[in-house]
Amino acid sequence: MSDRQSTLDALRRKLAGISAPAAPAAAPAEPDDDGWTERLSRLRALVTARDAARRGSQPPLPGVEVAPGLKRLDERLPWPLPPAPTLPGPADVVRWREGRREREATGAALVGVDLETTGLSLGVGTRVFLAGIVRFDGSGWRLSQWLLTDPAAEARLIHAVIAELPQAPVWLSYNGKGFDLPLLHSAARLAGCEWPAGAAHLDLLHPMRRRFRGQWPNCRLATAEQRLLGVARVNDLPGAEVPLAWQRWLHDGSTTDLIRAIHHHAQDLRSLVGLAGWLSRAL
Repeated sequence: MSDRQSTLDALRRKLAGISAPAAPAAAPAEPDDDGWTERLSRLRALVTARDAARRGSQPPLPGVEVAPGLKRLDERLPWPLPPAPTLPGPADVVRWREGRREREATGAALVGVDLETTGLSLGVGTRVFLAGIVRFDGSGWRLSQWLLTDPAAEARLIHAVIAELPQAPVWLSYNGKGFDLPLLHSAARLAGCEWPAGAAHLDLLHPMRRRFRGQWPNCRLATAEQRLLGVARVNDLPGAEVPLAWQRWLHDGSTTDLIRAIHHHAQDLRSLVGLAGWLSRAL
């Protein structure tokens, strides 16, 4: 055998000893889930269909969309309010004590304000989702509400409320000194709104306490409006449930309780001016 042949045979033996590239390992078979994946897909589809049907069967939210994520509702209050007691007129004088100072204002200067929020903290995590003011606009009392339909539009809501205020309003509230006005002020600052300067504040809770503490079981707005104005709320949503109604609407589109919350809020504002009218005649 020639040297050349010997060399070729040796190369063939070496090549025969080199293993062929290993085939890629097969992917492990998916475990049998007994059809759970398909069942979950069906369940998600059913939930989606149910929520769509629920939204379609709900009454529409009232109001007019004035900006993306923001609705406005307006109501003209009858004036004088039949039969009695009447709302304060533009020239009627309301007197109250603010600290050690005696204050007074005409009905035309009063601006009632009330907020519905996601919590009772004055921190930045508390969101205003329903705001309202009531004021005398020259021909009568006008009640305006702004409803947040997109949480991202809160700054628009604050701008809309502040834009409606006169230069130096006399705030009218019920327990608003400790919550509504400080929260609105903070929200306005965050939204870059100019806050009205020199505004006085008639917080009706304090004159009601001074006059009726010990005579009534409590001095909440619901008690004052019922005893002094004869207000009987029908199908009213309790105030503690108002934030839940808004959150439920965001979650599944249920409008029934949110509409009740809007009516509850509007009645709070009506009662503000009604109690101011009572105060103008009682003092």
